[in-house]
Formats: sequence, C-alpha cells, structure tokens
Amino acid sequence: KNMEKWDAYLANGQKTGRILTRGQSIPDDLYHLAVDCLVQHVDNDILFVQRHLEKEAFPGFFEASAGGSALYGEDSKQAVRRELLEETGLLPVELTFSKRTVYKDDNCIMDSYLALVNSPKDTITLQNSETISYQWVAKEKLKAFLETHPVVPRHRLLIETLFLDD
Repeated sequence: KNMEKWDAYLANGQKTGRILTRGQSIPDDLYHLAVDCLVQHVDNDILFVQRHLEKEAFPGFFEASAGGSALYGEDSKQAVRRELLEETGLLPVELTFSKRTVYKDDNCIMDSYLALVNSPKDTITLQNSETISYQWVAKEKLKAFLETHPVVPRHRLLIETLFLDD
C-alpha cells in the first residue's frame, strides 16, 4: 500500500493531470476520488462486514459497504469493482451508480454505488487485518439489525435513506 498514487480532481469532477500520493497533504482546491458500494444479493439481502478490532476508526463496527480510494488511472467503476473484489471476493452482476458527494474537508469526491451480486452467500472472503466477520441481513430485518449492532454512522444513514424511509 506504500506510495499509493491518485489522480487529482477539481471539485467538479474534472481530472487535472496532477498526481497525488496517499499520506501527503492535498492542496485545498484538489480532490481525490473514492468509492463505496452497498452490496445487495439478488434475493435482496444486504451485506454487512465487521471491521477489525484493531482499526483506528470504528473498531468492531459493521459497515454496509466495500470501498476505498480510486488508484491512479482508474475510473470510479473500475475502482469499485477492484475494492469489492479485494474486500469481499465478490464480483457484481450489476453495478448501479447512486450518487456523488464532495467532501470539502477531506478533499474527497465520493462515488457511491449499489452492487448486485449473485454468488453463493458463503463465498465471502474477508480481508486480512481489515474485516473479521460478515452477515447478510434481510431487508425486513434491517431496522432490528441497526438497533442491535454498532454500524458506522455514514452507513447507518445510507441504509435508513435507501431502505427505511417509508
């Protein structure tokens, strides 16, 4: 992971041709591209993975997504496919763009997707030192799951927005 390179973008999503390096500070007017995706099985269940207990942010919390930074030369769809494969071993049968959010404070443009998968549910591969367990949750059990499990706040909000706004 050392010296990971990123494309530099303007806030409007235009590439600048400049290169950013992970861990170095990003100039105020430049952004790097990150992706995340919610994983839904064709039977409608949602995938939650549990973060490693050694993680700095939200150790042991569940997250409803795979994701990370787009590498130099990658567009957001390529990045989301790679991250999903790295973090879960899954390949999506369908990838639907849901929204782009610009986080000024983090110099980050976040593209969110919904990944539809059709793999057997026990074929998830956990990522070493990143995740420790996973759980498929049926849509009708989401509310109960959110009430009984620690879920990363941003993902909790996402789930509520997408599935629980009745």
